[in-house]
Amino acid sequence: GSKLGWIKEINADLAFTYHHDYEMFEKLTGVPFFQLPFAADPEIFKDYGINQEYDVGFTGGLGHIETNGWEKQCKFGEFAPFPAEGQGWSHNLRAQIKEQYESWDDINFYFSNHNHDNMIDYAKRINTAKMWLSTTGPVDIVGTRYFEIMLSNTTLLLCNRSNKMWSFDEDCNRKDREVNVYDGLFEEDVHYVAFDTPEEFRDKVLYYKNNEAARLKIVRNAYEHVLENHTWEKRAEKFVACVKENL
Repeated sequence: GSKLGWIKEINADLAFTYHHDYEMFEKLTGVPFFQLPFAADPEIFKDYGINQEYDVGFTGGLGHIETNGWEKQCKFGEFAPFPAEGQGWSHNLRAQIKEQYESWDDINFYFSNHNHDNMIDYAKRINTAKMWLSTTGPVDIVGTRYFEIMLSNTTLLLCNRSNKMWSFDEDCNRKDREVNVYDGLFEEDVHYVAFDTPEEFRDKVLYYKNNEAARLKIVRNAYEHVLENHTWEKRAEKFVACVKENL
């Protein structure tokens, strides 16, 4: 709320956000908002010719839906009344999968909580699995990993389906809405494969493990789509175009 209040106060000419609720931000501030999603660098995230020893992989945070209530105590233009604790996620699917994956004897799963590789090693690690788990992050951000996985041209992305997602009301408090956070970015079963439960995730992994042609079709679609639309160069072009058109 305080950041939006500051944007309104300085009467910015325009603003950018990676969040899907940019139209609400514009309504609250009166400042034209544009969505500028994350992207990836094709010089780093690419096919390194590495043997794919795993069926599916994951490394990163597990997600924490618990908070101290900060997302329900905000006021537009003001700082939260107390320090925020907990990131606040709309789901804990990563944690649910962690609770179950060790019993999936028919899936070779690389699972690591916060493996801090350097950028090149991380890009190579993505290459080691035929599929890779990611989900929307805090406040349902479509993070960098979506784009990085697809640019690898080796690995199929499995992610949470876009259902009721973290949005905001006019006080800047959480108000989940039925919004497709992938709209304008990716299409289900064309660029990624989605799931709602660990059981569906497991079924999808087994299906694509045993259907290589179907897996590779989505991998190729995703690679070509991201290379054409979602590199950092494309984001810079959009940023400059928005500035020129609105100033």
